[in-house]
Amino acid sequence: GMDPRVKELAEMGDTIEIVVISNPLFVEEVNKSCSDEQRKEYIAQLKDSLRKINRRRPKLAIACGYIDESSQKLLAKVNETIPVVLCDGKEFFSFWICGAQGLVLRSSDLLAQEDEDNRKVKNGSWGETTQMAWLREQLEQSRVAGHHAFAFLDSDPRELPDSLLKKLARGKTLCLFGVSNRGSLDYDGSFSFDGKLDEEEDDNCEKGRNSKDASVEVDKEEKENDDGGGDDSSVESVGEKAHTMKIASTNDVRLRCLTLEEYGVWKPKDI
Repeated sequence: GMDPRVKELAEMGDTIEIVVISNPLFVEEVNKSCSDEQRKEYIAQLKDSLRKINRRRPKLAIACGYIDESSQKLLAKVNETIPVVLCDGKEFFSFWICGAQGLVLRSSDLLAQEDEDNRKVKNGSWGETTQMAWLREQLEQSRVAGHHAFAFLDSDPRELPDSLLKKLARGKTLCLFGVSNRGSLDYDGSFSFDGKLDEEEDDNCEKGRNSKDASVEVDKEEKENDDGGGDDSSVESVGEKAHTMKIASTNDVRLRCLTLEEYGVWKPKDI
């Protein structure tokens, strides 16, 4: 019979897969405080993850978080036919692969800071940074074009200001990936753009407040039943569709495989 690996590749045809690599070493606090024993184990697990990637041959692999020199050296050993993107907080940029766009964000000038009432407020002037000007432009394009768009962050997505999460959701970002020292979010975090724009779309944090944690997210079907088919009326008046962006962050060893299909459809699966 046919070699099982050859058979698997034949069946996959030209499946478009992107793999997001996670490892505890990519969480800065863990990396800087783990014992030598733990570090050895994490490195062995990272090597194992990279072997899996070499066997699977995705179109691209990306690692988010604190990527130290030894991790960088290991990531450089991924087969040269597979591009490896680092989202390590040093710079922001976008990449394209098979018609899908990745927005690599730099958290240092985006993180929310809290005021004395523990409400998230803007980090000084994060709205005016070069990165925000660039991001607005990218999101305007993805909102209109409707290609697959994913965002990647070198820290915990839960620390971003809500107004920024709303911008990402409004730009039809399918999922925001990051790292976290507070346990994992398995696509169960989400942030919704309801199709309505605030009067001060760019500056007002509080108004467009929407469920960001899984606990607050309402089941879509319930929503539609409550008000007889979603609030289409208000959405149409703005001419924008509501969209929910998933949020995934992790602090463990994991390979998240995203399979991209036509019409902006995507399927996540851990491998």
